[in-house]
Amino acid sequence: MQMSMTILRGLYLTLCIALMSSLTFSLMPEESFLSCISVGCTLGVVTWVLCLVSERLAKRVSLKGCMALAFGLLLGQLLTMAFWQLLQTAVELQTAMIGEELIAVVHTLMYLAVSYFSVVLVGQSADSWDWQNWTVQPQAQKGVARRDLMIDGSVLLDSRIVEIAASGLLDGLLLMPQIVTKELYRMAESEDETVQSRGRRALEVLKKLESLPSLQMRYTDWDEPSLRTLTARLAALARAMGTNVLTADASRFLPYVSEEVRLVNIQMLSTAMKPISGDQLMVKVQRYGKEPRQGVGYLEDGTMVVINGGAEYLGEQVKAHVLSIKHTASGRMIFCNVDSEDDEIPLRQGVTEVEGARSYFTVQ
Repeated sequence: MQMSMTILRGLYLTLCIALMSSLTFSLMPEESFLSCISVGCTLGVVTWVLCLVSERLAKRVSLKGCMALAFGLLLGQLLTMAFWQLLQTAVELQTAMIGEELIAVVHTLMYLAVSYFSVVLVGQSADSWDWQNWTVQPQAQKGVARRDLMIDGSVLLDSRIVEIAASGLLDGLLLMPQIVTKELYRMAESEDETVQSRGRRALEVLKKLESLPSLQMRYTDWDEPSLRTLTARLAALARAMGTNVLTADASRFLPYVSEEVRLVNIQMLSTAMKPISGDQLMVKVQRYGKEPRQGVGYLEDGTMVVINGGAEYLGEQVKAHVLSIKHTASGRMIFCNVDSEDDEIPLRQGVTEVEGARSYFTVQ
């Protein structure tokens, strides 16, 4: 995208110089060829620079604000034409007394006043407009209008976001920045196996989100290359598009949090829904623990699960009964016992029974 924008700017510079040079030749036929070319090139470069400045300014303005401004100016023009048509007869009767110059001034002042009033009116109600269907949606309370969500890459590293999206909690529009997808593809092509695995897993999660029929999702190629870090560019995008940031790593965005950039942290939801004593989990035993007959597994968010009696189930998924949860500097640790097949405690919703599970009684 950056390369295509560079080519587009170069072509536009050439077009500006060519048009301004042609205009100079038509307005100054008596001047020499070199003089006309010099003036045309100067005017073309000045026009091009002004366009670049307007491009920079446009990145700081939301699309909704630009549409409100354009619609307000159009409404102001229509209202001015209507008012002037009503006053035209009276003005024509007084033309001889006040002069045409004063009439032109009155017409201009009327246009400016009515246009300003229209822009302010439309701008104040911009959050209530459904710009896709051109209808006005009522607001339940001022200042609590729902905002779209922009996806941070850290969210896609946790596959539970698919279940959250499928549950209907994310009922708004999800905005996926192209700069995040490029970063995920870079991770997927990394020589580091750990980074490569995380990148591929995130891309798989993204495909699952795209396949959800109830989820509204679109991509944007907006970028601010002058900002060095990806986090700063995402914060600038959220500010420009008027969206909240959906993230699983809120600490990265803390320097950029403001009234314009708000965070929706799924880790807080995870903490609120964390397992408690008495819950049952399905977890795959991935390695042996420090104690005899102890196995270790991990939840999808990376939480370590220590399973008493899990060593004999290495490489298998087992149903475990939560005993306690320990908070450490590196995160949470969940301690469990492998459940016996006679245990009647119900599984958490969405967890299925494991066929052929063996009984195990913890040795104290």
